[in-house]
Amino acid sequence: FANALVSAVCERCKSGFAPTEKIVNSNGELYHEQCFVCAQCFQQFPEGLFYEVTHVT
Repeated sequence: FANALVSAVCERCKSGFAPTEKIVNSNGELYHEQCFVCAQCFQQFPEGLFYEVTHVT
C-alpha cells in the first residue's frame, strides 16, 4: 500500500504524503488528516469522528 501512495496527493492541498502519516480516504479521495475538514465551516473533525452528508439544501 505504501508504494501506491508514492505518487498520491492530497485532494485539498495537492501535496504528497509521508510514509508514516495518517491519511483520510473519503469516497476514494485522499486527504491529509489536517486537510480533511467540514465543507460548511472548514473546521477539522474531532479525531476519528467524521460525518457523511448525502443531501445538502
